[in-house]
Parts: sequence; C-alpha cells; structure tokens
Amino acid sequence: MRPAMIGSALALALACGGAQAGAAEARQQADAMAAMHHDDAPVPSPAAQTPPGAPVEGREVTYGAAKGQALKGYFTRPAEAAEGLPGVIVFHEWWGLNDNIRAMADRLAAQGYLVLAADLYGGRQAEKPDQAQALMQQALADGPAIDANIEAAYGWLKDQAKAGRIGTLGWCFGGSISFEAGQELSGRTAATVIYYGFVNDQADALAKLKAPVLGLFGGQDGGIPVATVQGFYDALVAQMKKGGPAKARYDLLKPAVEKAFDLPGMTAVAVGTGWTGLSDADKKALTDAFGRMTVANYVKNFDSFSGEKFTVEPASVARPPSTDKLVKSTLKSGSDTIPFNYRMHDVGGAWKIEDIYLNGNISQMAQRRSDFSATFAASGAAGLTKKINALADQMLA
Repeated sequence: MRPAMIGSALALALACGGAQAGAAEARQQADAMAAMHHDDAPVPSPAAQTPPGAPVEGREVTYGAAKGQALKGYFTRPAEAAEGLPGVIVFHEWWGLNDNIRAMADRLAAQGYLVLAADLYGGRQAEKPDQAQALMQQALADGPAIDANIEAAYGWLKDQAKAGRIGTLGWCFGGSISFEAGQELSGRTAATVIYYGFVNDQADALAKLKAPVLGLFGGQDGGIPVATVQGFYDALVAQMKKGGPAKARYDLLKPAVEKAFDLPGMTAVAVGTGWTGLSDADKKALTDAFGRMTVANYVKNFDSFSGEKFTVEPASVARPPSTDKLVKSTLKSGSDTIPFNYRMHDVGGAWKIEDIYLNGNISQMAQRRSDFSATFAASGAAGLTKKINALADQMLA
C-alpha cells in the first residue's frame, strides 16, 4: 500500500468533518465541527484541482444496498488497468461525495490503485456548513448503516473490481470512518489512513486494528479538544435533568468522566513527588478513589436542572512551549456567568482534561495537591486513599 505517498497536500485540500460515533455523541461532534467551520464552503483549493499524474478511467457505480436503498459511489482506476491492483476505499469529508472527492480519487488511481469513493449521505451533498452539519449528524447517528456501507464497499472492490490488497483513507469525517473501517474490516485490510478526525481511544476498539495505521493530525487543530469538553458537558446536563438518587446519577456520569478526564495523570499530580515510588497496586487504588471523588463532586454540585447552560468556545488555545491546549467555557446559571477553563493534553491520541481552572484561573489540581500533601506525608498511600474515598462518601450521602 502507498496511500501516504500522495503527501500532505491532500490533507490540506479538503474542508474538515466529524467522526464515527454512537447516537449520543453525534450531535456534540457535529456541533463542534460546525463551530470550527461556520465560514467554510466546499470550494476546492489549488491542491484539489491538480490533475491526475497519469490517465485514469472513472465512472459512477452501485456497490451495494443498505436498508433498501442503493449505495452509489465513484470508481476510478488507471487506464487499461489489470486485475489484482491494490485497492483503496475513500471516505468523503462532511460536504459529501462531491467533485473534490472524485478529484482526489482520480489522483490516487493515477498512482496505480483501484479506488472506490463511498457515499455515506445517500447521494446528498452540502453547500453550506449547516447542511453539512445536519447530514453528518444523521449519518453518525446510525452506526449499523455506516458499517453496512463499509462492508458493501469492501465487498464490491474485492469481488467486482478484483482488487488485491485493500486499504481505507478518509478526511476528517471520512478519517473517522476510515478508522471505523479498520475495525469493521479487522484482519481484511492492508492499511488504514486517517487525515484528521475523531478516533476512539478505547482498548477494545484499538485491539481490532490489525493493519498498519497512519494518522495525520494538525497540531493547531482546536476542534477535537473542544469536543471532549462538550461531550462531558452533555453528559453532565443529562444527569442534572435526570435528577433523583445520587447513586443513579453517579452511574450515568461516571463513563463520561472516565472518557474526558486523565484520571491517572491528575491523581499523580495531586499526590506529588511521592507518586513515582508507589507500587502499581497503590497507584490503582489512589486513581480509583480520585476518579470516584471526581464523579461524586459533580453529582453533588450539579444535582438538578434549572435551565443552566454550558457554552464552549469553538476553538482551543495553544499553550506554548508545551503541546497542551486550553479550552474555555462558561456556565450560565440564572443571572450568573461563571468561567470554567480546561487544560487538555494528548493521552495516547485522545485529548483529555488534566486540570480545571475554576473561575477561569484557579487551578483545581493545585488545590488538590495542597489538600492531600499532609495526609500523604503522614499516612502514605493507604491513608490518602481512605481520605479520598471518605470525601466521595460524604458527597454521595
């Protein structure tokens, strides 16, 4: 496989999109991308207008069906191509399968590939960001349909086009679908290429990726850290609206906290220099207790809903010389507007919260470290674990 050889120019050629997600995450990811690209249009850059480097033959094809609807895409290949050439399934960004994507597919085909550009929007295309947002959100809300589309594209390229080894490639929204395809087609693909987009950092998802993965992400892309915070806020408001016993709301919020926060890293900061000398068992016990307290704190302080609104600024702020990002947000509650800022860092390819600045500038982690230092010095890991769990118990009482 050689998709990476098309170079970084293709990564910059198209507008950005969203991610493969379940229905609960579709709206927040679409909203984050809409905020980042509210002034964009599906106008090709000069890089996208570069003609193929060799003659190609392209045509519209029907590559399968899903939910009773024909799946139609764009197939292109080198002129006078022989059977057995490597194949690439291309996934469009949030505008849909338009001429920009066809041009990219032709450029790939000119390099010796059989290329099928799949259509995830059922023939629809967007001309404005709000249209793209709606189409992307609708697609993301139906994961089984996306997987069926991926399977159909792979089957057609393998059986009808007689491709040899097959890889996947996509941009932004399509990059996330390429990542999903690497899992759905586990063991059957030769490579997965992701030109930015949201990816799943869960171990069970990553374990399905059997082929090499090439991910290209912009260091100044602010959309992904913002989506992490927005996703957490959505879950927080959901438990506020649910109301009722603290235990039920704790169970609802816990997965969102574990996904958005770097709990092991935050626990290490809270413990301080003594962390490195602890056993793995002590580190786990402290991290579990710290996570429990973190969830309980939100459950206690956000126990009901009275029209509160969280607003996240659409782009994160770089914090040089570090690679961290700062995501700014506010909570509107009654007549009060309270700033909450989040320091984010990359943990294994996923942006996670490492500190919260209360009222915009007061480090919660500095407060935690101050609170915990005396207990850790006097009673060690076991004593501090006991104290943190007791605090969590009080919050949930």
